Order: sequence, then C-alpha cells, then structure tokens
Amino acid sequence: MLDVACLIVGIGGWEQYTAPLVWSIKSHEPGVRVIVIDNESEYPYPSLPYVERTRRMSYAAAINEAARLAGDADWYVVLSNYVVCTGRFVDKLGALGDVVAGPYIRQN
Repeated sequence: MLDVACLIVGIGGWEQYTAPLVWSIKSHEPGVRVIVIDNESEYPYPSLPYVERTRRMSYAAAINEAARLAGDADWYVVLSNYVVCTGRFVDKLGALGDVVAGPYIRQN
C-alpha cells in the first residue's frame, strides 16, 4: 500500500470545516496519515496527536511545515480545510504513477 500523508492547513473553523474533513478521510482511508496545521486560529484547535498549532505563517510555509511533520511519504495530498473526502483515493493515486496531480483527479 502507498504511504500517503494528507496535509491540511486551517486558520479557524475546526468544528465547521476541519473536523469533518479529518473524519471523512479517516472513514474512507484509515491508513492515511493526517497532519493538521492550526495556523494560529483565534480559537485553537483541539490538542490531538495529528494537530500542530503554529504561529501565523504563509499558506506555503504552513504546507511545508506539515510536510516536514509528516516525514517521508509516497504522496502528499494538500487539502483546503473546507472540503470533505467522499470515497477511497489511495488506489487512484497509485494508478497515476510518477506525476503531479491537482487540484483534483478526474475520472472518465
């Protein structure tokens, strides 16, 4: 199985946005690592093993910090905190081979 890390950056909206995304990933792909950067939200995210609170930084810097915390992976999936996962995706990533994909994978 591929080693996949989902990188999520949020600046608020834990209950409304980020938590539903995390739970949707964990329900469809429980083997995927999830790293959440709480980019100095006004109301801090809960203290969870996969949540890292940081000082406010640029979005790009926050993604890089999430990747650093995730460590090595076959794939890094960068997600906005207002989306949800609606199905399995690791096998689709594996079928892509050595490419860069984004912002979504289209199936014909």
